[in-house]
Amino acid sequence: MLSSPTLAVLVLAGAASWAQAADKTATSKVLTFGDVAVSLGWSPSWQLETSPPKGMPGTVEFHAPDRTQMVTMLTPIGGTPGLTADDAMKALVTKSSKQFESQAVEKDIKIQRISNGEAHGYFVCLTDKAPKPDEYQFLSARAS
Repeated sequence: MLSSPTLAVLVLAGAASWAQAADKTATSKVLTFGDVAVSLGWSPSWQLETSPPKGMPGTVEFHAPDRTQMVTMLTPIGGTPGLTADDAMKALVTKSSKQFESQAVEKDIKIQRISNGEAHGYFVCLTDKAPKPDEYQFLSARAS
């Protein structure tokens, strides 16, 4: 069972973000929302939104100066009765991927587990087969 909030991360990245060189001016930043604090490597060019996106209370959003390169949202979510934290994270990523399944180039969508010591989660990466001008070509959904 979840004893503390799980953190859901949805990362939308445009093609240009994949080609960017590592930012040598990066620092670290602690983002706090509710009773969750997350420490991240932080580029001085990123912009932190001060109010959560509509309908997503508690969400922290930050992005590159050009939002087509990167938009990241972090949302604390409560536990789901009967599910372990691991099951809840996998279910969240699976649900996110299903929303884009019909538009994805990938025929067999694979939810992948990530782990580094005690930290773990799940992710999926998808490619939109025909993105409109104001849509992203690549999507990466993660929960950890």
